[in-house]
Amino acid sequence: MLPSPIQMLKYLPAGWEQKCHEFGVIQRAREIKTPEDLMTLDLFHLLHGCTLLEMSVAAKALKIGNISDVAFMKRFEKCGEWFKWCNTQMSPQSVIEYKKPEFLEKYRVSAFDATEVVEKGKSGRRHRLHYAIDIFKMQLISNELTDVKNGETLCNFNLQKGDLAIGDRLYGTQNGAEHCLKNGADFFVTLAFKFVSDV
Repeated sequence: MLPSPIQMLKYLPAGWEQKCHEFGVIQRAREIKTPEDLMTLDLFHLLHGCTLLEMSVAAKALKIGNISDVAFMKRFEKCGEWFKWCNTQMSPQSVIEYKKPEFLEKYRVSAFDATEVVEKGKSGRRHRLHYAIDIFKMQLISNELTDVKNGETLCNFNLQKGDLAIGDRLYGTQNGAEHCLKNGADFFVTLAFKFVSDV
């Protein structure tokens, strides 16, 4: 069973409240007055997949206050760099401190993948979230939400010279390879071969 958002606060890195102010997430204490209140709402939203209207109800239930869906959305949209800092601080040091091999020093080495996201509520619309992660910094460097008709391909990403793209067999396509070469990027992908036997 997952801990509640309030219980999860104790696992955050030291200084996370101060960083909220440094990143300008909370500048004037209006509807959401403290970093603790905002992080509690953010975690509730992420854990339960609530709609923005439901978050207004959740704020009252959590005794944070009367917060409109628009007010929460505006705060949540500013949390990107704050979340990134928290995630970096909590990442295993064995990963963060792993030295990039010398032959990869000139590259930004990125792993690519995608996952399906289903909208909560009556619509139940399905989307696909495409994302890229710098595997040595353990940081998100790109993400895009599309409909499910948009498949997993390196063509979904802006690549350039100095990028080394890593992907599984879904990314091992001719179009993806041509996209990398056209933009000066290198790639390392699994190729899916189909063997045909005459026997």
